[in-house]
Amino acid sequence: MVHRHGVIYHQEYGWDATFEALVAVILGEFVKTFDEKHERCYTRDYDGAQGSKPAHYMLRWVNSRGEVGPWSATVTATIGA
Repeated sequence: MVHRHGVIYHQEYGWDATFEALVAVILGEFVKTFDEKHERCYTRDYDGAQGSKPAHYMLRWVNSRGEVGPWSATVTATIGA
């Protein structure tokens, strides 16, 4: 997942492998400290027919008291073929 993310951002924005390394560190820290009672991580699989189409997503946080933060700006990425 991290590698594919890095490939897409390289293709879309020209970012180099240091971006992929940063994502790996962030994801690694998330996994090491993951608390299933208070945190969620969602992924989406696409079939081959969805390749090269745009995907739009937004993120927000929810703290341990159930309070939610604001939605992020919409981000668009191209689904890998």
